[in-house]
Order: sequence, then structure tokens, then C-alpha cells
Amino acid sequence: MTAYVRLARVGGVAAWVVPVVVTSINLLLVVGVSAGPRAALTGAGSLLAVVAVLLFGLRRPATVPEPPDPLSVFTEDLELTVWVGATAREDRVRERRRTRPARRIETRTLRLVSPYPVADTDKVSITPVVRVTNLPDIETSWMPIDDAGRGFVHFVPAVNGEALEWELDYHVAGGLWSPLRSVGLDVFKYDFRTPLFMMGDFTVRFVFGMAVGTISVQERNRYGEQRLEIDEAAGTKSIVWTMGSSIPATRYEWDIRIEWVDSAT
Repeated sequence: MTAYVRLARVGGVAAWVVPVVVTSINLLLVVGVSAGPRAALTGAGSLLAVVAVLLFGLRRPATVPEPPDPLSVFTEDLELTVWVGATAREDRVRERRRTRPARRIETRTLRLVSPYPVADTDKVSITPVVRVTNLPDIETSWMPIDDAGRGFVHFVPAVNGEALEWELDYHVAGGLWSPLRSVGLDVFKYDFRTPLFMMGDFTVRFVFGMAVGTISVQERNRYGEQRLEIDEAAGTKSIVWTMGSSIPATRYEWDIRIEWVDSAT
């Protein structure tokens, strides 16, 4: 067996330095008494040099590990589709996400789209259908955290570096667009001010039925670009808002105005 000498440290300096310095001072006092003050001063200069070497030469700068950057965990593209129904039962949301993890991911915390609660009684419980679309061996489950739409997705097995394509599909009890149906005006918000990841491409698709006439959608800060898409087969009109990579960490707000053309409201 090989034994290794371990030096305890006091304030970052090896503990043996302290008795060496004390012994040197005692010897200096003896020299001062026997050889005179001049020799004592000469010895003091030498002693100070030795102490400086011991104190500063042996001390190494402490290496403080930097905290992990949460934004380096993964990058994610988000395509958010919101259906504006003629009734509350037809309101629906689908979130398509493409996650590129830098390291192992077992859970993904997020907040679902939900109506803004005026009081605690207005909070609703949302249970999305979650599925992975490109890795068939990965199973998912949704675990709610509270009644404000927050929760996390659990991936089994965990994702180890592969690009993950997955989606959440859900309805919201009581609907999302009551003001839009009643007065033709509403605001949609997506808060990205405290990101836990790097957002890649960001797309929001507002889908309306053919019962809607004039549609106006405008992001308040003039971020992004948008276009109109009409799907005659599906009977829908869509305003598609897009923004490329490296989007600003801010709260996005869209003013939405519509005119209904029949009595379906």
C-alpha cells in the first residue's frame, strides 16, 4: 500500500507554513539578542521574503465553477396553432415543438395557453394529449403543477441528444375567445421574458372559420411577418405569423379584430 501525505489547509495555505513562520520568528529573536540589532534586521528581511514566497507562491487562485447556463440545455422551434371557434366548445390549441437538446432531457416544464383569469375561480384545469411524432419508442405523460395551465411532460426513456419532435393538443373548458365572439376584439399574449431555453423559429397560426369576414391581426411591437392562408376544403381562414431564429426575450401581444358575417356568433 502506498501512503500519500495529505496537507491540511488553513485559509488556502498548507498548515505546515504556520509553525515554520513561528519558529523562524523565535530564531530571529535569539539572533537579535546574541548578535545585535543589525543582524536581526538582516534576518528579518530574509524572513519576510521567505514568508512572501510561502504565502503567495503556494496559494493558487481558487477555481470557481460557473453555474450551468440554462439556455444551453436545448433549442426549440415552436409552432402554435389556435383555433377561434364560433362557440367556446370549438376553441382548440395545438403546440408543435421541435427540441434539440444539448444533453439528457427527462422532463420539460411549460405553461399551456389558457384564458387570463380575473379571479381564482376563473382558473381552469387543462389536460393535453401529448405525443412524440419522430421517435416511436418514447412515451409521454402530462403532470399538472397547478390550475393555471402549468405542468411538465415526462419522457420515458429520457432523450439523449436526438432532435425531438412532439406536440400537445388540447381544448380549454369555457373557451379562449369569448371577448372576440361578443365584441369582435381580443388580445392574445405569449410571454417569453424569462426563457429557460433558446427559442428557434417561432410561428403562431390563428385559424378562423368561414363565418368570419374581415380579419385583422397585429403584433403590438411589430415583430415578425404574417400572411393570409385560405383552405377552401377545410373551410378555414388563417393568419400565419412567423419570426426567425434568435427571437427577443419579451412578451408578444397580438391585437385581433374580426367581423362575423352570419348569425353563428
